[in-house]
Amino acid sequence: MIRVVNPPDRNVLAEVPSVGYKVFRVSSATAAAAAAKASELDIDGTSLENNRLTVKVDRNGDIASIYDKDAKRDLLSAPVMLELRDDPSPAWPAWEVLYDTVRSPARQYLSRPTIRIVERGPVRASLEITRHAAGSTFVQ
Repeated sequence: MIRVVNPPDRNVLAEVPSVGYKVFRVSSATAAAAAAKASELDIDGTSLENNRLTVKVDRNGDIASIYDKDAKRDLLSAPVMLELRDDPSPAWPAWEVLYDTVRSPARQYLSRPTIRIVERGPVRASLEITRHAAGSTFVQ
């Protein structure tokens, strides 16, 4: 499958053979025709869902749940939280963080998010989570 984007706010789901080509005629569709093509994607301000997964975001903007529909279980034992930490080892490269630093408590967990739906279409759906802490803005 390929995704055709033109203009940027219109996504088209197109089936194309693996070694080959296919010709498409692109034209405007009425709202009723567009609504007839049901999407497997569902989104609201706190969750995203497709035919395989349901992802829920809690009031802190953290990923609270990733439910696998095939396995019939939640993949997370606790929320995935965005945290700030101090790294007391400036002599080391940035990717080398001391084990004691990782095991120590976080300096701060980010909260008070602004959550908005960025995309809602037949091919893609996405949320944007914005939080502020320590003089910085974090956008996920």
